[in-house]
Amino acid sequence: MVASGLEPRDIGSMYQLAYQGIDAIDHGDDHALGVLASLEGQVPAWLRAHREMEHTFPSPSGIMRCRLQQWFDARKMKPDQASPRGWKVRRAMGIISEPYWLAVLGSGGADLAMSNQKFDCGPHMWAHPDAIMDNEFLVEIKSVCVSPETRILMKDLRWRIAGDLQKGDQVVSFDEETPANGNVKWRTGTVTHAEIKKLPAYRVYLGTGEVITTTGEHGWKTSAYRWITTKQLNRYPSQPSSVLRFLRPWDDDISYGAGFLSAAFDGEGHIEAKHGGLFFDQTENEMLDTVKRFLVEKKFPFSIKKKIRPDALGTKPGMEINILGGIGERWRFLGQMRPPRLFNKFQGIDGLACQAQEAVRVEQVLYIGKQPMVTLSVDKQTYLAEGYGAHNSGWGYRKMIESWGGVEMVEKGHYVQAQLYMYATGMEWTL
Repeated sequence: MVASGLEPRDIGSMYQLAYQGIDAIDHGDDHALGVLASLEGQVPAWLRAHREMEHTFPSPSGIMRCRLQQWFDARKMKPDQASPRGWKVRRAMGIISEPYWLAVLGSGGADLAMSNQKFDCGPHMWAHPDAIMDNEFLVEIKSVCVSPETRILMKDLRWRIAGDLQKGDQVVSFDEETPANGNVKWRTGTVTHAEIKKLPAYRVYLGTGEVITTTGEHGWKTSAYRWITTKQLNRYPSQPSSVLRFLRPWDDDISYGAGFLSAAFDGEGHIEAKHGGLFFDQTENEMLDTVKRFLVEKKFPFSIKKKIRPDALGTKPGMEINILGGIGERWRFLGQMRPPRLFNKFQGIDGLACQAQEAVRVEQVLYIGKQPMVTLSVDKQTYLAEGYGAHNSGWGYRKMIESWGGVEMVEKGHYVQAQLYMYATGMEWTL
């Protein structure tokens, strides 16, 4: 096992390391040239190991053959035919270029070694990492990417487009993994990296009519215990995928009705701390009627019941409005109406129960070539993109290892993509 016990580099410092390596090689830095020279002797063994990798479960096969069959499957081509020239070029370039990429990281100052060995990960499964950096498994930098116009929910309950996010911004996150009791909680996440780059992109067409643009590595929450990437959506046409929506995005509201509701709830409203309930108390009068009218106009579901209200002379009958629809509608009210006093009393999102509102069918996934995309990473690993559960890259490697009891290998490395070959399913996982 490989474990340093050190905190891993965040994704931003990984990018910085790569850029430093590129600059060092470009300027003919002695250290950079030395790294290239030291790796040169290891490359033949490394290439041989990659070509000879095989698995024995569920049936014997070479890794390159499995990759080829996946290539056929992705293009809806007949399997078990002669290797096309396009595949051969892709395979050769993929293998040959990786040692030079590793040299770039080494030139930037990383402690890098090409392992040329297999590591047991559990029953029927082993891993062949590209390399070991800083005594941890490595590594292809692939942050989750969304298009710049994708809306991300912030801690202050406003939606901001991904292209405007910066390192240090706080977003709404949730537990990455579902605990045994099933009680997933909302969390506050902090952006650790955000950068616009031109990258291969896909359009995901949803049953709601929405179209979301992401990279192939973007992680989607598809069930309580499962995440998959854009590339894996609708992999089997007879079994369309569904993705989980947690909230429906809302726009800022500066209308007169929003101002009225903000003032009304600030004066006569209150928040129930434990579950985030949102209430408004008032006697039966014109103000109560106006509040009800604006709530209906803005499509907030609510209930109303009689309630005895205390006043300076004792008590008198009144009415209590309760905003229904769970956290989604209560947060929409706070995010759109923004009553200052109530917002200050709002205890925050951390620890509140988190549940998906609906599973939305994926109708189609289309590759659209390279597009400007935002490489986005969050310290809690999760965030909401257009209301859907989204995840930093690297999750698949971590989860697959955990399911076979090898968690110590990757506990601190889930923020990067490790190109490892998982043989439990008889397939290569490039995560």
